Amino acid sequence: MASQKYVLLNERRTWTGAQSYCREKYTDLVSVRNEAERQWIVSLSRIDVWIGLHRNRLWSDQSSSSFTYWLPLTQSDVAQPDNGLNIKGQTGVQSCTAVSLQHFGQWTDERCLASLPFFCYNDPSSQPNHSTQPQPNQEYVMGMRVKVTSADNLSESQIVELITPLQEELIRLGLPSNVSMHLRGYRKINP
Repeated sequence: MASQKYVLLNERRTWTGAQSYCREKYTDLVSVRNEAERQWIVSLSRIDVWIGLHRNRLWSDQSSSSFTYWLPLTQSDVAQPDNGLNIKGQTGVQSCTAVSLQHFGQWTDERCLASLPFFCYNDPSSQPNHSTQPQPNQEYVMGMRVKVTSADNLSESQIVELITPLQEELIRLGLPSNVSMHLRGYRKINP
């Protein structure tokens, strides 16, 4: 994950359309090989998105991993993957995998012809001559964790006030001036 860069593309494509796009512009659809990578993808997205897991449970980039995060059986949901067995007219046609934010980042199998946003990854080590220049009209999302030590109990508004100086410093260090930062969540780690 350290050398890979994840790119969320908000345009909607079928799974194979997303795969083709990722292979043309980046390396491939994202593979999720462990909990840290899964959490990274979930932290960057607020919508359901395609990932690179397909049909006979192989990753698009041919990587191997035994890690999964399928939606389990609940009172209101069918366990995944179910290949559409429980949806009339969908039996046998749900072969592509999406990260479902409706289900807290758990995976669901979906119709491959459905159009969803998607995550690509770019691995410079696998494509040394591949240009990583930003393409017009693309949105890049970056996650950041900040640990603040304070003797005071900080309120959410006080934490939000810390964002502006941090944003200004990042711009000073070379990030584009149109960068925006938002507090997605916070937690107190010590009593």
